Amino acid sequence: MRIFVMMIGIPGSGKTWLRQKAFYDAKVVCPDEKIGYTKDRPWTPQAAKIAWHESEGKFTSLLGDDMAELVVFDATNTTIGHRRKYLRQVRDIGFQTVAVYCETGKSVCLERNAARDKYRQVPELTIDRMCAKIELPTLKEGFHLVARIDPTNGVHSFHEIMDCECGDEIRERFKFLWGDAQHKTVTVVKE
Repeated sequence: MRIFVMMIGIPGSGKTWLRQKAFYDAKVVCPDEKIGYTKDRPWTPQAAKIAWHESEGKFTSLLGDDMAELVVFDATNTTIGHRRKYLRQVRDIGFQTVAVYCETGKSVCLERNAARDKYRQVPELTIDRMCAKIELPTLKEGFHLVARIDPTNGVHSFHEIMDCECGDEIRERFKFLWGDAQHKTVTVVKE
């Protein structure tokens, strides 16, 4: 079974941290890693555009790699329209599709962003714009499973369609959160 995971959330919400912990063995597409975030190559709209172009090329090549059984797209992915083109491609070739929404409050994201090195910071105006336009992922979009993970408050939910084949595996990957006393509310719903 091939699984495609799309990380979703505003900058500073913990997407990359969560991806590194839960999907450490995955093939990863991450535009931020293409930018590199160095003094010589800080975040700019142009650098982001180039990184997205390079990432889309990597995404396409991973789809053709039968050895890539777990693929994670680690980016903000804030709108249904943006997610649609990737979902369509992976579902057409048989991937189980998973949305992982990092449900972290804006104030926490802004604090985390401010704590980053200057060349890694996303402009606050960009974060404000993303907060205003974010569309929460749903099963209706075509995901087999939607995980809403709130690492700050410890409330997590997993919604999956009846024929979801990857639910147990995905929940198992998040068990590292359950060991922490603050992470005690986990809900699983089959629709």
